[in-house]
Amino acid sequence: MAVIKVRRTTTSTPPSGLTFGELTYVQGITSFYVTNSDGNPVRIGAEVDTNTSLGTSDNKLPTQGAVKSYVDAAVSAAGTNQFNQIGVAGQDGLTADSASDILTFAAGSGITLTTNSGTDTVTIGNTGVLSVSGTTNEIEVTGSGTLTVGLPDDVTITNNLTVGGNLTINGTTTTVNSDVTTVDDPMMLLGTSGGVPIAVTDGGKDRGIAFTYFDGSVGRTGFFGFDSSASKFTYVPVATISGDIVTSGNAGDAQFKDVYLYNGTNTGQFTLGSLSGNRTYTLPDVTGTIITTGDTGTVTSTMIANDTIVNADINASAGIVDTKLATISTADKVSLSALNIDGGTDIGAAIADGDLLIVDDGGAGTNRKTNVSRVPTYVFGKISGDITIDSSGVAAIGSGVIVDADISGAAAISDGKLATISTANKVSLSAIDLDGATETTTIAGTDILFVDDGANGTNRKVTVNNLFSATSTGVIDGGSY
Repeated sequence: MAVIKVRRTTTSTPPSGLTFGELTYVQGITSFYVTNSDGNPVRIGAEVDTNTSLGTSDNKLPTQGAVKSYVDAAVSAAGTNQFNQIGVAGQDGLTADSASDILTFAAGSGITLTTNSGTDTVTIGNTGVLSVSGTTNEIEVTGSGTLTVGLPDDVTITNNLTVGGNLTINGTTTTVNSDVTTVDDPMMLLGTSGGVPIAVTDGGKDRGIAFTYFDGSVGRTGFFGFDSSASKFTYVPVATISGDIVTSGNAGDAQFKDVYLYNGTNTGQFTLGSLSGNRTYTLPDVTGTIITTGDTGTVTSTMIANDTIVNADINASAGIVDTKLATISTADKVSLSALNIDGGTDIGAAIADGDLLIVDDGGAGTNRKTNVSRVPTYVFGKISGDITIDSSGVAAIGSGVIVDADISGAAAISDGKLATISTANKVSLSAIDLDGATETTTIAGTDILFVDDGANGTNRKVTVNNLFSATSTGVIDGGSY
C-alpha cells in the first residue's frame, strides 16, 4: 500500500520554503494549507468543532447545529428587533463586501447614527453614489458627490410647515382643515383667473364667500358677496350655487349699527325694491333727520327726532287728520279764523248752564273755558238804573221809576197786578165801565154808592139810606143828582 506524505509542522504557522501547489499540515491549528504561485500558503481546511454550542476558537469550524442553536438563541432574545446594536470592536468601520449587500432595520425601530465625539463625522463613501442633488424646486444640495432625494406625488406633513418665500398652488381645489386661519394680507383679491384687472369674460361668475350651516332642521348653503348679474353686494342665506354662480335664493336680513350712503360726491339714495305687500320699517329713536322727496306712498314712523320737522317739510295739502295730532296747548297756535263753526255739529238742544264757552282771559291770548251760567251773571251785572236782573234772570224795577210813557197803550195790565188805587183823582169817571159791570136787580138801603165829598175830589162811600135823607142837590165830578 502506497503512503502519501505531505509537509507538516507542529507549530501554529505554515513552514517557509513551500513551492507552488505544495500541500502542508499545520498541527498547532489543525489546518491544511496549499501554496499559491506567489509562494504564499492559503488555508484550505480546519478542524471541525463537534461541540453543540459555539466556542471561542479562531481555528475550528462550527457544526451547522451549533450555528443554528446560536442564531435561534440570539433571535429569541432580541424579540422582533433582530439587531439592537451593531458594534465592530477594534475596526475602523462596518464594510459590505458586495455592491448588492443591504443592511435592513426593522420597521418602526428608527435609525440613529451616534459618534463618540463632537468632532466625529459620518461619511457615506461608495463609488456607486456619484453625487448628491435635489429634485427641481424641492431640495438643493451642494457638494462633490450626488445623492438624489425626491418627494412622492402625495406628500403629508404631520407637523408644522413654514414657507419662507411665495407659495403657488396650481390645482382645482384647495382644502384647509383648520380651526383658526390667520391672514396678514389686509386685502384679499378674488377671481383673478382672467387677469388683474380681469380682461376676459368669466361667464358672469359671482365673487364672494359661500358657507354652510345648520339652521336647526336641515343643512343650508349661504352666500354673501358681489352679485355679478345685479352688480350689487348681496347676502343670500339659502342659496343654490352652480358653476360659481348663485342661481337661486332670496336676499336675507342684515344687521348693522350705522349705514352711510355715499356715491362719491354727495349722499346716496336709499331705495326699496319692488314690494308685493305692506312692509314696516322701524327706525331707531336717535338724533337725526328723515328727508323724503317725491314720495307718493306713506311713511310711518314714531322715531323722527324732535325739533327736526319745520313748516316747509309739510305738504300744503297734507290733510293730517286730527287723530294724529296731540292736544294743542301752546297759546295763539289756533287763529280764530281757523275755527270752522259752520261745519260744526249743532247742539240740538237748548243751551244749559253746564255748557262751555271759550274765553280769552283778559284779552291777552290766554284762552280759558267758562260755563254758560257765567254769561248772565256778567251781562246782568252790567245793567243799572231803574231795572236790575239777578244771576238767575229775575228782573226788578226800581221804586218810583216807571212813568206813563214806559207803559204801552195796549199793555192791558190785569187789575190783579195793581195795588189798591188810593190817591185822589187818579181814576176819571169816564174810566169807570158801568156798562160792562154785572147788573143788580134791586137796590137796598144798605147798598153803597160813592160820592165826591164836598165836590173837592175827596171821594167817599154812602149808603142808599143816606142818599134819600139828603135835602139838596149835589154834584159829583160834573154829574148831578
